[in-house]
Amino acid sequence: MQQIVYKWIERFRMIAQMLSTPVTDANMEQSHDMILQNRWVITDEVAHQLQISHCSAYEIIHSRLAFQ
Repeated sequence: MQQIVYKWIERFRMIAQMLSTPVTDANMEQSHDMILQNRWVITDEVAHQLQISHCSAYEIIHSRLAFQ
């Protein structure tokens, strides 16, 4: 049972790394520029433009850039 839990933990770490990769300085800069050009831009538009997941776009906009 303990080995199974360790495998789950390792898989979770791998998935977390893959999901966090789109949160780069370049993507944050592009997101910031998009928001400054159009304050009404939505998360889906940022995700589509940068070709990243909705979750990554949300992370950049709300957690990293602190836009509400």
